[in-house]
Amino acid sequence: MGDITINGKNVITQSGSAEPVIASNVTGGAGLDAGDAGTLTGVLPVGVTGGSGLTALGTVTTGNLSNSAIVYPAGHVLNSSFHRTTLGYTTHATASWSATLLSSSYTFKHANSSLIVLGSISWAKVSQFHGWRYCRIMRGSISKMEIGGHGIANEYSQDPCNFEDSGTHAVGDVWTYDLQLKSTLTNVVGINQIPHTGYKTSFTFFEIAT
Repeated sequence: MGDITINGKNVITQSGSAEPVIASNVTGGAGLDAGDAGTLTGVLPVGVTGGSGLTALGTVTTGNLSNSAIVYPAGHVLNSSFHRTTLGYTTHATASWSATLLSSSYTFKHANSSLIVLGSISWAKVSQFHGWRYCRIMRGSISKMEIGGHGIANEYSQDPCNFEDSGTHAVGDVWTYDLQLKSTLTNVVGINQIPHTGYKTSFTFFEIAT
């Protein structure tokens, strides 16, 4: 096949067995002119790259990634939240678990993600005798984490209580974690009593893509 020309101008060129090529000087008025690409409609074929590639966006200065339908790789941190209790000094003095002394909640931004809970428990063994003290974190009726240890009178500590939690949930669902205490015999164990201003029980939540 030879070249196609109009008034001495190449329109289409072809050589040997190569595919025909539209000449670079062809603009087609408002039809093929790249300046009017905004008026084109339809779906681009897979092979279209757009010169340097359609992914060559450069620096994106507007928009956000807040859409809940975006799929993130497993392990990606989707959101975080920090809660520090304002509860004052509270005690418990029996060998059975106390009622909930404090609660902390997290609202999910994505469906069926997992939640890493980093707890920092400020507590004390405050009776005059040696004894054991225990703390547990509940979600509903399920114990998610328990810590304990032997303490002496007026012993204060700030201890970690960390775990990963998972389960079926939707965007906007709320999981609440409740802290409970118990001790041996009638020894008194207290929460949020430590001889430094600002040392309170806190929870940090990290929502993680699965």
